[in-house]
Amino acid sequence: MINPQRIVTVTEYDYRQLELDDYEKAIQLLFSLVSRSKMDNKVLFRGVGYDFIVDRLFQEGDEPKDNDIANRLFYFGEKAQHFRNENVDKKWLKHISDNEQKTANKIFDRLNNLTTSTNSNVLAFVKGNSQFFEFFLDKSNKQLFANMLDSVGVEARDYFWAILHTAGYIGTRGHSISVSTSRCIQEAMKFRDPKNKKRYVIYSIDRTDYRKRTQLIRSISQHGVPTVSGYSSIYKAQKEETLKAGLFPHDIVALFCVHSQELIFNPHIFSELNRNKNIAKQPLNIDQSEFDERLKELTSYKSWFYTYDRTHYCEDYV
Repeated sequence: MINPQRIVTVTEYDYRQLELDDYEKAIQLLFSLVSRSKMDNKVLFRGVGYDFIVDRLFQEGDEPKDNDIANRLFYFGEKAQHFRNENVDKKWLKHISDNEQKTANKIFDRLNNLTTSTNSNVLAFVKGNSQFFEFFLDKSNKQLFANMLDSVGVEARDYFWAILHTAGYIGTRGHSISVSTSRCIQEAMKFRDPKNKKRYVIYSIDRTDYRKRTQLIRSISQHGVPTVSGYSSIYKAQKEETLKAGLFPHDIVALFCVHSQELIFNPHIFSELNRNKNIAKQPLNIDQSEFDERLKELTSYKSWFYTYDRTHYCEDYV
């Protein structure tokens, strides 16, 4: 973790200094997150630049301040590029649950393409998972792969898509249904926005059930499709964890402004709805009345996602 110069929260229009009880709760939460990070790695960090986050949470021409960005983030969360793009003329991966043949074929081909990369990290990953990539180099396996995705479900698609996502542009071509996070704040802080020096790190809680991931890998293998060995991230030093769809505001602890060394806590942590709730253990309760209308009116997102069980996701359009 870092030692911020100032710890605050926000209202709809401004900053709010923390009262003593809230300040003590914030400090205790920070200490508990440090302890949990060491024990079970449940804390995730996502680095973003000013232009990047403004392009999503605001509309063209807006010039928000840090408190404005934080306020939007704590209500809308952050969503993958897929939800920012216009949802027209997509030939594959048309929606968050698209598991059709065209999508399966495209993922197969993109995994095949990773073997042609000139990036040393990608090539090392390919070499370390030779059996996995031999499967995707054999195009006669394409239907077997599609059948497996159809049988196992969209969770299997997400497993293979996460590999493409960590590969970067060669894997996603700039269109992704996932977001990157890191288990190391120092890695998250390395993010550079080429157009602006303002940078942020989002603190979030990882709700992934890794027992289900183990079961998923077993199911994929039972259908004759190989999986990668060990940690699936290509850039191991980044300690990356790929999240499907984006960050729920219910899981976001705080926004750290790297440029000002200011830590802005999610105000919902201190609301009456969450007075006795620990975000490290349970998602926050947030009143998101008129969410879709506000998303359309205030942001540049073209669609949004929701889930009832953190496994099956749905997408609606603004």
